[in-house]
Amino acid sequence: MTQMNKNFQNLEEFLDSSLSLCHSVTLDLTAVYDFNKIDQTVYAQAKEICSHKNNSILQALEVQQQYDIRNFQEDQSIIGSSLSNLVNLQNLKILLSYNEIEDEGISILCSTLYKCTNLQKLELFLEKNNIGQKGISSLDKCKNLKILNLQLARNNIGQQGIQSLSSCLENSINLEILTLQLTQNDITKEGGLLLGQSLAKLINLKHLALNLNFNTNICDDENYDDGSDIFTAIQEFINLQIFELRLIQNKIDDVVALHLGTALKQQINLKNLNMSLKGNQISNEGALSLLNNLAGGSKSLSCLQLNLGGNLINDDGVSALGVPISSMNLIILKLNFEPIVTNAAGLISFLVNCPNISNIALTLSFCSMGDYELISLSSTLEKLINLENCTLNLQQNPDFNEYSRTSRKIRKMKKLIYMSLEF
Repeated sequence: MTQMNKNFQNLEEFLDSSLSLCHSVTLDLTAVYDFNKIDQTVYAQAKEICSHKNNSILQALEVQQQYDIRNFQEDQSIIGSSLSNLVNLQNLKILLSYNEIEDEGISILCSTLYKCTNLQKLELFLEKNNIGQKGISSLDKCKNLKILNLQLARNNIGQQGIQSLSSCLENSINLEILTLQLTQNDITKEGGLLLGQSLAKLINLKHLALNLNFNTNICDDENYDDGSDIFTAIQEFINLQIFELRLIQNKIDDVVALHLGTALKQQINLKNLNMSLKGNQISNEGALSLLNNLAGGSKSLSCLQLNLGGNLINDDGVSALGVPISSMNLIILKLNFEPIVTNAAGLISFLVNCPNISNIALTLSFCSMGDYELISLSSTLEKLINLENCTLNLQQNPDFNEYSRTSRKIRKMKKLIYMSLEF
């Protein structure tokens, strides 16, 4: 049978092969080079790849070269200009993180993307490349994309860059799946609003992954009544079905948590929510308001993954979350409270009210769990009649070990298809 998808680890193997029926090719050159040495051959090779006689039929291309291409500025046009030869290209993935391509490099690279008229999926890994407003503005070349993955963590985007990015995204009306990695880019509250407003205009967007970790000014809780923040825009994402939100160490307090919950409540078609609010300043009150809003929102929400570790929530606060969680019709539940829970009894007690759960993952590291709590947990899990997959992280529990009778009992639960117990 003809192989339609091929993976190559070196250029010679790639050039010696017959690609006449290949629609997807991955060429991984990452491990070939000495990253401490400036090597110009990568550019010549990239050009040869893109102009290969059989490349007119390629539908997917992945080029990897990460770390320390210090002469990229001199030869940056080779990869970009050669892409225009791939007329049938549908999927393009370029990994250039931790280099020095800067604004000029990304501008030249993106300047030829508009010639790839069949391009539907674009993934650009450009972490820590000193990219600013000018480079971001060049991303408006592809307007017919359905899937876009932009990894732009630790650049110099700032306020002006966010304005340019928002403008580019606003014109990508066909997007259905979007991943934005914007960790540590000094995004302000005003920048967050602009970004959110642009995303709200993508009416075909079904899956959004938004990473805003370590942008401490984006969640300024002053003057929240003026409606000028990203959460006000988030409530307009009414067509989203899958939402992944990362807001780690963003100084989120109870006021912000309430505002976030109010916004999420409006997403009436949401089916899957994966949210990390780790390392913020949320207390019992803020956590409860967030979960109450979620419970009053989309009736289609069947998967909830929530990380509230490193906040100001105590055991009583965790126990109180059981009421809104048990009122949801969840099938998949994954909770992480590390390291704020010291006694898991309250957390365990509400699980019995979630009979539809088939997949559960609990991170209970640093809890004080002895045999009594484990017996209670085991008994509760037994009552979840639809449970098939269970992952329990019980690391750093001084009163628990793998050889206890209760731990063996949990491992041997007969109805489980998958069981993982970490300690």
